Amino acid sequence: MGRERKTSPYLHSETQATATVFADKVESKRVRSPNSRDIRTLLLFTFCLRSLTVLIAFLSSYLPQFDASSSLLTLNAPGSFISGRFANAALKWDAIHYLHIAQEGYQYEYQFAWMPGLPVLLRILSSLGTSLSSSFLISSSICHLILSTLVSIDTTRLLYLLTLHHTESRQLALLSAYLSLLPSSPSTLHLALYTEPWYTWASYRGMFYCAQRQWSKAAFAFLFAGCFRSNAFMLGGFIFWGMIIDRWLDRKEVNTTPEIYMGFHTFDLSNDTISIPSIHWLSLVLH
Repeated sequence: MGRERKTSPYLHSETQATATVFADKVESKRVRSPNSRDIRTLLLFTFCLRSLTVLIAFLSSYLPQFDASSSLLTLNAPGSFISGRFANAALKWDAIHYLHIAQEGYQYEYQFAWMPGLPVLLRILSSLGTSLSSSFLISSSICHLILSTLVSIDTTRLLYLLTLHHTESRQLALLSAYLSLLPSSPSTLHLALYTEPWYTWASYRGMFYCAQRQWSKAAFAFLFAGCFRSNAFMLGGFIFWGMIIDRWLDRKEVNTTPEIYMGFHTFDLSNDTISIPSIHWLSLVLH
């Protein structure tokens, strides 16, 4: 009688674990298609929330202001009473410096702390909004609100798509998108002449291109973000990770696979026979 061959539970457990790892790797690369209804709901919710922020800011302009410096700029500005009130609500904190740089350029040393992206954009928007008001302040403020609203809507959509791409969870993608609409300072992100809306949009756009492995588009998106905030240079890490680190990890995992299956063949593991040296060698390869 021939020698009875016994099935090793260690072999089956390790084989099953290896197959599970590769199956999960392949499954993780499948991008779940976005839900059009979710996107429409997010866009509508974003627009309504920004409209509510503008309404509250406009009504609060009738109250005594803690920082009354913006009222000095809008005091003699030509335009309607409503547009003047709105511009007064939009000019807060650093927005005054951005507006001065957009009008007069960099005149003082401390002004170089602000990147030129927003001042250049305000100057372009002011020339496009001359039909709204002859005032540089009012025309640039209104045009900035309209354009930043469109940008913020796309920002919410991009965050939803990014979360869906990496987690493949529709509930988690919706939750992250809804939470992004509740910032700690709504007036800064939704109303004021600030860099946050543009930097956030360009950053998400670049990350989305990185997820699609469109590195040239991602580089231009991060470059656009760098025109608004100097810390955008750190966004280059997404390109570095995707082009070098991620590929190196995938190549290492692919190169390990033939060694594992070579071990199966060399030690005749396919016939359910396994020896102590082969177990030790296989454990070294797997771990």
